[in-house]
Amino acid sequence: MSTKTLLITSVLFGFLLSAATGLCFAGTSELLLQAETYREQGQYQQAEAIYLQVVTEYPDSDEAFAAQKQLTALYALRANEAEAQAAMAKLLADFSEREYLPQAVHEIVEKCGKSRDDQRVWQVCRDMLQAAASGNNAIWSKMGLAILDICLGDQLAAQTKIDSLIAEYSEDERSSEALGQLGYAYRKQKRYAKAAELYQCVVENFSDKPRAIFSYRGLVYCKVALDDEAGAWTVVQNMLGRFAADEHVAEVAQTLGREYDRRGQRDKARELYEYVLTNKPRSTHAMWAQRGIVLIDIETGNYAGAEAGIDTMLAKYPDHNELPQAMQWLGNDYYKAKQYDKAARCYKHVVDNSPQSQHALGAQKGLILSNVKLKDGPATDAAVDDLFAKIARGEDVARAALELGDQCRRSLSAYGAARRLYQGLLSNYGQSEEAMWAQRGIVFVDIKLGNYAAAESGIETLKAEYPDHEYLPQAMQWLGNDYYKAGQYDKAINWYRHVVDNSIASEYAMGAQKGLIRSMVKLKDDPNTIAAIDDLFAKFAGRADVARAAAEVADECRRDLGAYEPARRLYENLLATYPDSTQAMRAQRGIVNIDIKTGNYTAAEAGVQTLLTKYVEHPDLPKAFYWLGNDYLDASQNDRAAECYQYTIDNRPGSTEEVLAWSGIARVHIHRGEDDDANDVVNKIIADFNDHPDLPAAVFAVGEQYYNMAFQCEKQGHASEAKANFQKAIAVWERIIQELPTSGTMAEAYLLSAVCYRRLVEYEQALEYYQKIVSDWPDYKYAWSAQAQIGRTCEYLRNIGVIPKSEADIIIRDAYEAVLENYPHCPAAPAARNRLKSNRYQHQGRDALGLLKPPPPPPNKGEER
Repeated sequence: MSTKTLLITSVLFGFLLSAATGLCFAGTSELLLQAETYREQGQYQQAEAIYLQVVTEYPDSDEAFAAQKQLTALYALRANEAEAQAAMAKLLADFSEREYLPQAVHEIVEKCGKSRDDQRVWQVCRDMLQAAASGNNAIWSKMGLAILDICLGDQLAAQTKIDSLIAEYSEDERSSEALGQLGYAYRKQKRYAKAAELYQCVVENFSDKPRAIFSYRGLVYCKVALDDEAGAWTVVQNMLGRFAADEHVAEVAQTLGREYDRRGQRDKARELYEYVLTNKPRSTHAMWAQRGIVLIDIETGNYAGAEAGIDTMLAKYPDHNELPQAMQWLGNDYYKAKQYDKAARCYKHVVDNSPQSQHALGAQKGLILSNVKLKDGPATDAAVDDLFAKIARGEDVARAALELGDQCRRSLSAYGAARRLYQGLLSNYGQSEEAMWAQRGIVFVDIKLGNYAAAESGIETLKAEYPDHEYLPQAMQWLGNDYYKAGQYDKAINWYRHVVDNSIASEYAMGAQKGLIRSMVKLKDDPNTIAAIDDLFAKFAGRADVARAAAEVADECRRDLGAYEPARRLYENLLATYPDSTQAMRAQRGIVNIDIKTGNYTAAEAGVQTLLTKYVEHPDLPKAFYWLGNDYLDASQNDRAAECYQYTIDNRPGSTEEVLAWSGIARVHIHRGEDDDANDVVNKIIADFNDHPDLPAAVFAVGEQYYNMAFQCEKQGHASEAKANFQKAIAVWERIIQELPTSGTMAEAYLLSAVCYRRLVEYEQALEYYQKIVSDWPDYKYAWSAQAQIGRTCEYLRNIGVIPKSEADIIIRDAYEAVLENYPHCPAAPAARNRLKSNRYQHQGRDALGLLKPPPPPPNKGEER
């Protein structure tokens, strides 16, 4: 007996022995799940032993078929040739009557084909299939050989095998399935024309063979992908007529309905679903067809119809084994539609009626989130408690509780729910991997709520309970970040320092040292800032990432904190310590920026010459000069700005920087008062870069120059000049709106144009643009501002009599409610909430929402990276 056989026998004996103590009662499905876990973890011998156990002890079961398939794939992927050939022979012989045998062969071959860079794997797979290419089931191995060629991209060899297969098996009942699987292999590679050719062959020549209906379905998918919508629907109609009595017609019609719904063709989807309900009401797929109709009603806002459809589904299919899954999915559908009360109903049905199903945990999570969205505190607390009391799924519950707690605190600002979830996790799964993160979550909540004494106590608990946890340094660094964001810089320093002092070798120590520097800069603690900068280079000497870390924190000090001296010290240390690093040019450019910002133009010029001398071969030098052009332009050094932009244009043709540098040239002309020349440059940009993805951003930056100048004029009391610049900004942005393809920049153009129109007292035009934004770009970063301004602008139009009060009040109320519903954590939410408390939406000051000039969009003129 070989060593390998002895090993497998001993492992298998261990599993059989454990069966005597209860493993066999876990069920074959659980065994397969355990084997899959072992396989994913690379514990192949353990997975193999379980598969062998299932095949041996349950030889005729569905699970044995699945285990034999996985065993064959395992041997092939491990390049165990003899075992792979024996396993494939057994699969074909013992499961020859299985309807899904061809699909099993397809899946095995596809897994091997994905290892195309490992010649051993696909050669073993080819040998395995060739060894089985005789006998009654040879059709499947020959099909597999053709699929392998398709996966490996050998189209000529694949076509040869396909032609041979058609010639040899044209009279075989299984020919339609073999060709259908080959079509599917092409379709998964998105070679729709080739797939359609094979499906069409089945439709024209083998429609009377078993499972030919699936080739009709595949042909529909391909025609839709090839934009032949009419042809696809003709195939659907022909299929339903020809296969009305086919056992698979309900499955095919229902899945096609799902595809049409996914593509937004809901009338066709509904027709297919109703076909199933009318003609195959007792099919297992009828329940899914009913769910499909409910989903269409949800998507189209027909909630009354959807509720009636759910009642029908529950009445007709109460014992359907997939009803829990369908109800959970419907809960998800309602949740996405923001119908949280209806979502809660669906989720609760699963939890109450199928608490042991695999979908109960997902439903319980959905129920908690729905109640959070509904701001129903008691129901949320009860749902959280039920997560731990009713859903007995061990580690899955701990993981779910942590994910939910994080989601509640990060995305929903539901700190009470988050705390309850974290505390429940600690109480019930205190020894789990998730427990440390739950404790960190509780501390975060305390920091966010300003309970700093509790937070400090929680951190001490974190250190005491989890001193050796591998992710403790990460958690501590993140807590330092939490304190930093809360403005508690002294406390941030404590925990950044803890990471540096206790986990210097961890990957998070560098981030903690950067946090130390930032925090000390914030505290204006110059001596300790200098010490922390020096420690960055001393304590992390030799680390590959220290130069990048120094450049990053220096850039942050310079750009975001206005702390030029710490930034200069970081840059100079970087240049002295790592002069040959890829970050050295970045540091030199940062020093030049500081000199420009502080008006030391002589030093800046010397720094520019250093850049041109030392880093002339650096690939990012043209990009650096573009940024320097912006620096000089901001300092009104127009000639130097133009020279920098021209350097970028000359040395980075076709790049993002070139397009934006031309925009910079236009902005220089605007600075000089040369509007006609600026307009000529805009014309050139649009003509020369009409298909460049950065064209909208480049044009936008030109309008933004006028926009910023308009506000400067207002501040200086030059009303007429301000008005003229607002009008010029609008004129530039209208070119984005009218002439360029739709892009995210277009939303910015609409938003700031609306601000300009308000400044020009053209409120009706502003309102139109705000409404356009929330309609077409509801997920745009500043859509909340547009939504709030709809209410604010309507108030003004109501007050001057342009919109009747009865009509305006409805629009105003809806606008502010939409702010709270769609953007509950945006800066406009508190003011919107206050407005809604006033029945008359009384005037609360010239700019109660603080949004007449919204936060500027991200700078398109080239944000530093």
